[in-house]
This record gives sequence, structure tokens and C-alpha cells, in this order.
Amino acid sequence: FTDGVMNVGPYKGQKVSEVKNIIKNEMIGAGNAILYSEPERQVMSRSGDECVVALTDQWYLTYGEQEWKEATQQCLAKMETWDAHA
Repeated sequence: FTDGVMNVGPYKGQKVSEVKNIIKNEMIGAGNAILYSEPERQVMSRSGDECVVALTDQWYLTYGEQEWKEATQQCLAKMETWDAHA
């Protein structure tokens, strides 16, 4: 991708290396792409296990969200989280 030249589109005739970031930003801005990176070599955990990298559709909790906080507190109020034998 460093020596190639674009054959079609609005960047026809320009070096790929010159327009790569421009096109990337355009695609991300239009919602047609996401940033994604993969490790360049095998990744090992501290315990010596091989790590598997995968692109997943993740979701995150917004801890300050009042509705989520209230639902969590109601759930926790019904739970027994202490054990005399522990």
C-alpha cells in the first residue's frame, strides 16, 4: 500500500500512501468503517496463556446513569452477600 496508485474514484492518480488516511477518515465519518487493530504477533497473558483477539460488538455500562443505579441497588437489596461461614 505504500507504492500503489489509486485507479478509480476521486483520488485517481494519487499515491495510496498520500490518500490512505484521508479515505480512512472519510469512511469513518460516513459510518462505513470503524477503527480496528490486530496485534502484530502472538499475545501471551501473564499466566502464560495465549490471548485470542476478536472484534466483538461490545456494550458498556454508564455507572453514573440514575436508572441503572436504582435497578442495581434494588437487586442488591434482595441479595444476601455475606456468608457467616466464609
